[in-house]
Amino acid sequence: MPRWAEQVEWVHLGATPDAHYNYAPATPEMLNRVRQIESICDLHDVPLAAVSLQFALAHPAVASVLLGASSVRQQSRNADAADVAIPQSLWDDLRQSGLIRPDAPLPAAVRSTGPDQR
Repeated sequence: MPRWAEQVEWVHLGATPDAHYNYAPATPEMLNRVRQIESICDLHDVPLAAVSLQFALAHPAVASVLLGASSVRQQSRNADAADVAIPQSLWDDLRQSGLIRPDAPLPAAVRSTGPDQR
């Protein structure tokens, strides 16, 4: 799995005190990186989970992303995250901050499929 994809595994949950990566507690460096990503997401009023999901789905080698859900509500929120419109400026800010590699594939800017196009 490419390193950028491994990082998406834990980023979508945010910088919580009990965050884990690869079955171990997340390091302070990892948590700081997630806080920086969260800050940019907040600046653009876009949920971190939507950015994480859409970033993972943008890579041409990714056919699907499996998201855990323990309730119908969580399942619905996960599905909605794929349809959140994300402005190009958010991706630009993540790249300019060094939080996304320059060669990482990105989703098309401000995309939204809507419920009838799924």
